[in-house]
Formats: sequence, structure tokens, C-alpha cells
Amino acid sequence: MLYSVTMGEKCYYVHGVEDIPFDSVASLRMHEAFNAMRILEVPKENLIFLKLPDAGVSERIDELSKKLRNIHLQ
Repeated sequence: MLYSVTMGEKCYYVHGVEDIPFDSVASLRMHEAFNAMRILEVPKENLIFLKLPDAGVSERIDELSKKLRNIHLQ
């Protein structure tokens, strides 16, 4: 399994590009991830998006831990 902790929605913003909506960037990043999985011939079911907000993950360790625990208990 591969986990994407955030959707990368702020990746352009932190590089000074402020006019692209975060939801558009998140959608693009998800599409890129699925394309990479296809190229690597890894089933897309092996990619799990945890969808935590981009930036500040270190303040959300408990939430991240809970999401990972829930996945592994299924």
C-alpha cells in the first residue's frame, strides 16, 4: 500500500503561484498519482489518500495515526 498523507493542494501556493484554486491542484495531484501508479503497473487500489490538509501535518499526528489504524483494522 502507498499512502498520500495530504492532497498537495498548497504545493503551488508555497512557490508563489497563488491564482490556482486549492481544489484544482488537489485534483491534479490525485490524477498525477494515479497516472504514476498506472505507469508503474501498480493497481490503483494500492494508493490510499488520507486527505489531511497540506502543510501542518506535524500538528495532526493523532489524526494521522487514527486514520492509519482504521485502515489496518479493516
